[in-house]
Amino acid sequence: MGITIFYHGQLRDMANLLLLQAELQVACVRLGWPCVLIDERFLGTAERFTAAPIECDDGILTDRFGIYEEPVDDHVRGGVIQPPGCETLFLTFGRTGRTIWYNNASNASAQPGRHGLIQEHLFCKTQFGSPRRTSGSASYSGWSRSTRPNGR
Repeated sequence: MGITIFYHGQLRDMANLLLLQAELQVACVRLGWPCVLIDERFLGTAERFTAAPIECDDGILTDRFGIYEEPVDDHVRGGVIQPPGCETLFLTFGRTGRTIWYNNASNASAQPGRHGLIQEHLFCKTQFGSPRRTSGSASYSGWSRSTRPNGR
């Protein structure tokens, strides 16, 4: 059994991003975790998830979900970490300093510049990791503004 950590936020100061990347590398070397630094431009289109409230015939409110494409021109920087026994941990920030990740397009034959779902609320499942192995990721919370899980 494990936990899923949901997170999102914004860097207090984009000027500190290089320092954050350096500290991520040092921490990952110390912990023996693979870490890849990201400095990539995303240009083209990507998918955005939406939810709109609707009322059903029985008067009960529910949501209608959809995915639409939107133009993208972003510069993503940060680090991608793979703690043992856990899903990938994305500490990546877009041009505005907010957490973001652009998934690969689900269609294997997608054209260049076609990206998948935009994720601004990120998560990491720890179901196969030990507390000792995954506790290091919590030390980076001071780098971003505090936000409540799932935007609540």
